[in-house]
Amino acid sequence: MDLKEELNERKKIEVDLRQSEDKFRLIFEHSPLALVHLDKSGVITAANDNLCQILGSSKDRLIGFNTRNSVVDKDMLAAIVRAFGGRISQYDGVYLSVTGGCPGG
Repeated sequence: MDLKEELNERKKIEVDLRQSEDKFRLIFEHSPLALVHLDKSGVITAANDNLCQILGSSKDRLIGFNTRNSVVDKDMLAAIVRAFGGRISQYDGVYLSVTGGCPGG
């Protein structure tokens, strides 16, 4: 493969990656479910509007929140730990939001 072909291939890969990221972002933002993304240490890096509404919080208050250190509800923490264990996890029930101060769910 010559340099021109390699550059064209890289450009195509970049376009495909950008389209994939856009699709993921749209699904995340417009999901009818409450979705959150955590980094490896349990810090919230992204949250959709449904999560904010359920928790009575804002993205500004949620982004940067450390779930491992701050979530006190044992069932919610168990759901978080399951997710970190690589398992599909969810939490159903009433939860008193630490960042919003009102019950969610």
